[in-house]
Amino acid sequence: MRLRFALAGLVALSASLAACSSGTSCGFGCPVTTPTAQPLSLSGTQTQDFTYYYGYPTTEPPSTITTAISQTVTVSATALASPFPAGTANDVRVAETDTIDGLQSIPFTTDAYEDTSGTNVVLYGSASDTPASGDAQSTLETLVYDTPRIVDQSPQTNGATWTNKPGATLNEVYGDGHSNNRVIADDGSYREVGYAQSPSGAGYIPVDLFEDASGAGEYSGPFFGQQNIDNVFDAPAGNPATITATFNVKGGAKGTIFTIPAWYASNPTLYSESNAIVTGATLPKGCASASPVNEVRQKFNRLDTIIGYTERGETDSYESNGTVVCVVYSDTLVNYYDWNGDTTARTIPYASPKGKKISQVITSELITQSGAGASASAHRARGARVAGIPAIALGALQERFNAKIAATKRKLLEKNGGVR
Repeated sequence: MRLRFALAGLVALSASLAACSSGTSCGFGCPVTTPTAQPLSLSGTQTQDFTYYYGYPTTEPPSTITTAISQTVTVSATALASPFPAGTANDVRVAETDTIDGLQSIPFTTDAYEDTSGTNVVLYGSASDTPASGDAQSTLETLVYDTPRIVDQSPQTNGATWTNKPGATLNEVYGDGHSNNRVIADDGSYREVGYAQSPSGAGYIPVDLFEDASGAGEYSGPFFGQQNIDNVFDAPAGNPATITATFNVKGGAKGTIFTIPAWYASNPTLYSESNAIVTGATLPKGCASASPVNEVRQKFNRLDTIIGYTERGETDSYESNGTVVCVVYSDTLVNYYDWNGDTTARTIPYASPKGKKISQVITSELITQSGAGASASAHRARGARVAGIPAIALGALQERFNAKIAATKRKLLEKNGGVR
């Protein structure tokens, strides 16, 4: 996968470093930072609310998981290696420990590769290490964006807006050695190939999972005790529109899984995103005190017509004098298909006969600077050095949260074979 380093971005990097080293104000608190002398700290809380609408023999009751979060952030210059393009960037490492319901502590790390390009702070990609938990394997994810994502701007102008496309290559390596490689197009459609363990436990079987721009697609591979099965999903058709899913066991049975009312529109939008800057923003409750602050707001919507979910997410980052004071995340995942047999004993994958949602997960997280550093930094002159999380770390913080949401999806959708 090739990524383009813009010449203008490298010129901006050199100019910014020169301004910082000479003591001249660079206006943004020097977004391209010198290496942090020591890890800088953030802490906060995440809640996940699970709601189920169908179940067998009865519907599972709602539940909530509360997680205490501790993060440290370090920034260092690095020479990028494959699959990233040749060049240098900032390696922003987020090391996180999650303590779930006061009992289980799990460490995570994400390394995000960021830089400046003109007035933009850009993210080239990341590598996230998620340890094994429960029945979920450990995972190493490497994500490389086709076009560097804009995560912030300098200077920050009230009302400034931009968008990003989702085109990327995602490679996942699991604890048992099998891997999957997903290529995501700019319209949000994707194709994933890889391997999953055979239901017999002996060896691995190829997996092919794809979604096209119409919403049609297929999962081919081991599933629910079958060595090789094709699950094919048609795009919405007819009036009123319906979705039909069929199965074909290689060398065996075939038939219809379901025909249900369409739960998404024909010619769907698979991914959309908006980003905006609001100056003079008000900090939400629970954030470290700082004034004035600017808000960087990202919103996105994602539709997966094959796994069968909609996702709506928002990240609100609050910055003061070039440092991240507080970040608030929210993610709502609504499932329309049950691949695991969690909600029903009927045909798998199961869908409500009326095309209604069958489960929902709402994740909320607030991360703020640890200690009094945020309050103290708010009173320094613009462009002055502050002992806080540099604003260039925003992309890394977003990638760390996204990796946790990806792990949630795997736990919900992966039990039977390579599906996730």
